[in-house]
Amino acid sequence: MDDWQWIMKKIYLALICILLAACGNDAGRLSDDDLRAKIQECDYAVGLTAVELQVCNNYHRECKRRLEEGRFVCN
Repeated sequence: MDDWQWIMKKIYLALICILLAACGNDAGRLSDDDLRAKIQECDYAVGLTAVELQVCNNYHRECKRRLEEGRFVCN
């Protein structure tokens, strides 16, 4: 792989991350039960892509946010 292709892959990955961040937090709209189910899926997933890993991180962040509000949702 030449330098140009490597640079384009990095730019593409950065754009995906920026777009995901700009899309808002859909995890905030999930019910407690749905969020708990998503966290369980993430915790047992194997071989996640970078995008899937970021989504799982967002779910964990939402669990932490709800815990700080006094809502113990995730184990």
